[in-house]
Amino acid sequence: MASIRNYKLFQVYLNAAGMKEHKEELIRSYSKGRTNSLKELEDKEFAELLEHLKAQTNQIVSKEVLNQKRRKLIAIMADMGYVKDGKPDMESIYLWVIEKGCYKPKWLNDYTKEELSDLIYQAQKIKDFYEEKEKISDIVNSL
Repeated sequence: MASIRNYKLFQVYLNAAGMKEHKEELIRSYSKGRTNSLKELEDKEFAELLEHLKAQTNQIVSKEVLNQKRRKLIAIMADMGYVKDGKPDMESIYLWVIEKGCYKPKWLNDYTKEELSDLIYQAQKIKDFYEEKEKISDIVNSL
């Protein structure tokens, strides 16, 4: 039998993986149909089920991190003028990523977390450069 702490961890992973409504089905699957009670799982079965839920949770978290990074890049690009009808111009952004991105030619959705960080850094540097250039131009024009 597993410890109480592991039961709490099981609940955390089960909820995070969005599988709460499938709890008994999962338990039955990992016990090979023997039981649908978490308390009746053998230690090995419990450990395997917990690892499965942990992997599912990590996968969900990883996808969300990638999506957040993509959204950040899209926001930077929109700030630089990649906008159409008041929304980010995704076609132009995708084209920029493929043609000028630091890992070209590569689709935005194929970038890893680390590569997206590099791409965000690249886009931010370009944005900063043009903003600085615009400030200097405004100062010169005001003279």
